[in-house]
Amino acid sequence: MDGGDRRLVHRHGPRPGVHGPQLHHRLDRPPRLSAHFASTQGGWLLTGYILTGAVMSPLLGRMADIYGKRLILLLVLGLAGAGGVVAALAPSMGVLIAGRCLEGLSIAGMFLSYSLMRDIFPKRILPLAISLCVTGTGIFGAFIPLLVGVLLERFGFRGLFWVDVAVIVLLFVVILLSTPESPLRKPATLDVLGGFLLGGGIALILIGISQGQAWGWRSVGVIGFVIAGLLVLGAFYLWSRRHRDPVVDLVVFTRRPILMVAVTSALAYAAFTLSSALYPLLSLAPPGNGYGLGLTPTAYAVIATPLSLAVVVGGFLVGKLVGRLGGRRWMIIGCVLLLVSGLLLTVFNDTVVQLLISSLIAGAGTGMTMAAVPNLVVEYAPADDQGSIAGSVQVATSAFSSIAPVIMFAFLASGATMTAAGPLYAETGYQSTALLMAGFAALALLLLFTVFAPRYISRSLKATESVTV
Repeated sequence: MDGGDRRLVHRHGPRPGVHGPQLHHRLDRPPRLSAHFASTQGGWLLTGYILTGAVMSPLLGRMADIYGKRLILLLVLGLAGAGGVVAALAPSMGVLIAGRCLEGLSIAGMFLSYSLMRDIFPKRILPLAISLCVTGTGIFGAFIPLLVGVLLERFGFRGLFWVDVAVIVLLFVVILLSTPESPLRKPATLDVLGGFLLGGGIALILIGISQGQAWGWRSVGVIGFVIAGLLVLGAFYLWSRRHRDPVVDLVVFTRRPILMVAVTSALAYAAFTLSSALYPLLSLAPPGNGYGLGLTPTAYAVIATPLSLAVVVGGFLVGKLVGRLGGRRWMIIGCVLLLVSGLLLTVFNDTVVQLLISSLIAGAGTGMTMAAVPNLVVEYAPADDQGSIAGSVQVATSAFSSIAPVIMFAFLASGATMTAAGPLYAETGYQSTALLMAGFAALALLLLFTVFAPRYISRSLKATESVTV
């Protein structure tokens, strides 16, 4: 075994707080984005992406019901592609985050896709088609890590965003040439003000949380931003009760089945969001003092490719067997796998084999939960409200998920030191993030077996049917 192989499998020193003092890894090869822009706000690259999806999804869902789902889907992809170009050419972290926010519109493409499929696909193949629609991109993801690694090593982080642009352009062309428009329409008005109130409230709260470490959690700035965000969300609540077609119909969440989908998917997506950030960070970090594999971006494909395939397999199983087990059971199985993966990641995170095992479990759990959500929405939502209800579920999912990376980087920053090469993170920050990932999955399971137990869901469905009749 040569030195390079030993570097991949060797356990790198004592664990902080267990066999020795808390230590920081040496940043022999720093995270290229953080080092390039000398910023600790990397969490906003993911948060801004998810937050834009959260804010815009309900508006886009309403527009899809009014103007056509295919039309809005193509619009979303066009804007997301433009965001990828902005990110690829960004001269500063602020511009890069702005580009990522535009890319975040692609989040809406997920629910717009399966809503469109419900309208135009035969029922016999709909569950499998929806599941593969949500998770099937993992097939492309299986090959992208290697390509991305080569681009990173040759062109730096900007190569990542040019890959995003290429994929989005390909999807745009395929949908334009192959997919018909939905015939369903629902007359309504667009609640633009409600969308700004909702997005502004969430953004203010996230800004406060993201600056907690820098300003102090009890500082006037942090508390002020959080209170301002809550006040804006209160204004959104009052506005939505008066508006005839609110951007998010809060009445929808009084239906227990829809509330179940929104809450459990939000928790599962938050767990997945954390895992998607943890694996590359742990893999690319230089080895030393308990974590870090020191992989090159190209070598990271040894973990990223199997993870992507596991997502596809999980989604495929749901699509094939959802008729037998039901979407709720698949959500439970997926959350169990995410819980197990998070717990493993807190302790076993310093060899390729350890990260590979936990990533395979996380990938399968992610695929199952992601595929369960649209099947549950299709099962519980009326056809003519599919776009708006799917958008409402998406805003709950994305809004909560957008908080996860901010909390993660707050954990990491709490034990970090800044150098000219970029931030140095302590292992305890990674462990806390992995425990948070497991905690989200555990909370989803607790709710599924208590307030969202089958007997309560059945009663809610019967009550809704009686009111409808």
